[in-house]
Amino acid sequence: MKLKWIAFLCVAGICVLAGACQEDTLKPVPQRVRTYLHFLNVYTGAEKIDLKLNSFGENRTLVSGLASMKAWPSQGYASLLTYETDSVAPDSARLAIIDHDQRDTLVPVIGFQLSPRTKASYILLDSVGKPLLVRTIDSISQPDPGKAYVRFMNLCYPLRSVSLISAADDSLEISRMTFLNYSSFKRTKTGLSTFYFHNDLANSRIDSLKVDIRPGKVYSFYLALTNGSPIPGVEILE
Repeated sequence: MKLKWIAFLCVAGICVLAGACQEDTLKPVPQRVRTYLHFLNVYTGAEKIDLKLNSFGENRTLVSGLASMKAWPSQGYASLLTYETDSVAPDSARLAIIDHDQRDTLVPVIGFQLSPRTKASYILLDSVGKPLLVRTIDSISQPDPGKAYVRFMNLCYPLRSVSLISAADDSLEISRMTFLNYSSFKRTKTGLSTFYFHNDLANSRIDSLKVDIRPGKVYSFYLALTNGSPIPGVEILE
C-alpha cells in the first residue's frame, strides 16, 4: 500500500509540474484600448452607403444610409475597442462598404487597421469613375489647446495641383496638393475667414468657403469631385 501511495504522489506531482510548464508557455491576453475613427463619404456613384465592420468575431453595422458629402460621426471621432498591439491579430478587423439601395459591395471587403490610441479618417471618393477608400492619420505634433488647426486634402482627381489660401491669415497657404495628397495640420488665426481653393496649373480660383475658425478646433478642408464638378468642403474633426 505504501508503494502505491508513493507512486500516486509521484504521478500527481508530474501532472502538476506539466500543468505549470504549460501555463508558462501561454502568452498574456493583450489589453483592450480605444481607437478613434472618422469616415467621410464623398463618392457620388451611390446615393447612400452602409458600413459594416467585423472585428474580433463581432459583426456590426457602423452606419446605415450615409449620404454622399456626409461624414460619420458628423463631427469628431467614433471610439472603438481594439487591442494594445495590432500584431496579435493583424487581420482581425474587416470592413465592407455597401451600396445602401442596390446592396452591392462598392469596395471589396478589406483588412481594416484599428491602431491603438490613434485618430484616423477614412474617405470614400471617386477615382476615375470608381470608388476608392483612402486613410489619413489625424495627428498634430505638440498641439496648443487654445489654437486652431487646419489641413487640406485634394480628393478631386481631374485637378492635379490645388492650393488652399486663407484671406485672413497671410501665413496660411497650403500649396500644391496633388490628387490623394493631404497636408499636415497647420496652426491658423481664429475668427471668420474666407478660404480660397486655387487651381495651380490654370492659375485660377476654383471656389471659396467662409468659415468661422474657433480656438481649440481642428478643421479638415477638402476638394472633392461631385457629379463631374469640383466641390469644396470642410469638417470639424474635434
